[in-house]
Amino acid sequence: MTPPVAHLLQQGHVSFRDTVADDAREHNERNVLLRHPMAVRRWKTDLTELTKNWDP
Repeated sequence: MTPPVAHLLQQGHVSFRDTVADDAREHNERNVLLRHPMAVRRWKTDLTELTKNWDP
């Protein structure tokens, strides 16, 4: 695991969720750290939470 991935995984819930939200909004500047196998489950959980009440 690289230091940037470790730092990402050490973020608190709100900070990590904000990182996921930013990634979802910025399609041209995706956060590749979220693709790390150790981050995927947390990413999916937070993305599901963010989209649960989303109304386009």
